[in-house]
Amino acid sequence: MNKGIKILVFSQQIGCALLSFLIDGMKHDLQLKQILAL
Repeated sequence: MNKGIKILVFSQQIGCALLSFLIDGMKHDLQLKQILAL
């Protein structure tokens, strides 16, 4: 039971890390587009 909870929490942490990584990437994309637009 404990093992399952640990795996669940671990996968949630990975999911959050990936999500924030994607959001950061999108922000950089927007900045690049703005720079190119100028």
